Amino acid sequence: MILEALRRTVSSRFPGMRGARRARPLGFCEHELLAALRDTGCPVCRVAGQSEPHYLFWLLHEGNAEPDLFDALTASLGFCPTHAATILRDGGGASRTALMHEVVAKRLLRIWRDERRNRAWVAKIVADHGAPARCPVCRSRDGAAERAAFFLGKLIEAPPDGCDYGRPGLVCAPHLRLLAPHLRTPTLGRILSVHQAALRRATKRLAERPTEGERAIARMQRAALHLAVGHAASPVPPVSEIASPPRRARRAAEDVEALIGHADACAICRIVARARGEWIAWLDAHARTDDAIVDLLPACRDHVWGAWSVAGPALRVAVTENALRVARHRVETARKFLVGKPPPPNARRPLASLVALVRGRGYFIRLARAAVARDERCPVCARLATARDRSLSLLFALLEERRHRETFEAGYGLCLKHFARALSLAPRPPVREFLTRVEAAKLARLAWELDEHARKAAWQARPEAAGGERHAPVAAMHRFASWGEDARTDAPDSARK
Repeated sequence: MILEALRRTVSSRFPGMRGARRARPLGFCEHELLAALRDTGCPVCRVAGQSEPHYLFWLLHEGNAEPDLFDALTASLGFCPTHAATILRDGGGASRTALMHEVVAKRLLRIWRDERRNRAWVAKIVADHGAPARCPVCRSRDGAAERAAFFLGKLIEAPPDGCDYGRPGLVCAPHLRLLAPHLRTPTLGRILSVHQAALRRATKRLAERPTEGERAIARMQRAALHLAVGHAASPVPPVSEIASPPRRARRAAEDVEALIGHADACAICRIVARARGEWIAWLDAHARTDDAIVDLLPACRDHVWGAWSVAGPALRVAVTENALRVARHRVETARKFLVGKPPPPNARRPLASLVALVRGRGYFIRLARAAVARDERCPVCARLATARDRSLSLLFALLEERRHRETFEAGYGLCLKHFARALSLAPRPPVREFLTRVEAAKLARLAWELDEHARKAAWQARPEAAGGERHAPVAAMHRFASWGEDARTDAPDSARK
């Protein structure tokens, strides 16, 4: 303490003297975070969310001819469903969208038509469990979130004037996983106590069931979800309406047989989308009767917000309470480990005492950090993955018959992401070769339509009447994006990197 007082005295009287500690100037990202901390919600979500429109603007207006972008889109098999929907919703950039997908389609066709390169491509797809690389926009957003978490950690460890974490800005539970590695253990303990108190207050407010009206309740629930799972993606993954439960028992084989001949959409996308709608419809019906549905409620951000956006009042309460419960359990488990201490030596259990002594305090700290970093299992994600894989397995069986092969060949086929997943499930060689041939034919036609769209978009071709190729940019989005599901169901957690 004497040395610290002496250092402060010298620093104040001789600020230019070597060893004096000066205030570190803040960077742009830190100023952004300070502004976000003065508002409710997750500051990392806000900074990362602001980076998405900036990246999309650059991508559609400046970066659409960058070789690195073509490499990224080839590895990711196009955009994810959320960002594909964002591009289509915002409109504009049709010619640039067509250019990007035309280049990627031709690249994939060259790979598939070269036996050696195709074997290497299939081997990588199988090794990654059919999960393509991350969408370029997702990678940009995730990079912005990681940078924001890094700089927020610096702000928390050495707070400047006006930085008061938790009043009111708090990171959401998913981004707490990014923030924790940048915090020292005492700081992490303090932050966890702030989060525990905030989650308890949110849970208490929900339990009080305010009577101000539906809008007030919805605002309170949105604030709780911002804390528990983060801010909603824009747009919310499409659960456009709650599906009605089937009036009669359906046979899965009949579903796939009926859908593989449709020419407007991937059959697996339709099946997965319907499975999600039926799951949410079942939850909505049983939430009104106070049934035990906690183990079936969504836990990931996209499915929590997707269910909440279409749910009735009872299911909205159940979804919000469950999200808070999951976040509280994670934080409270981490705090319990963080204050844990090795047990005292026990002469009756010398080996256990020796192990505890060797592990020391660091063992409990590692457990606490692992609890913060844990990713919760989402029942809806598991259901969609099951629907997808079971339908693909059934498709393999149907394609053993000639009549089904002809129907499938005349229909839409598979979107690229479900085609990749189909290859990772190791169908029999004749089925794999048939799927590859059909997918290559569908992609070759799409590439021609995209090229024709670009040709007719030229000024000198304006006398030519527009044909079906004017829809090619939208068709490319549908072919490359898997509309029936989101990126979380493309692979198990261990394969999503």
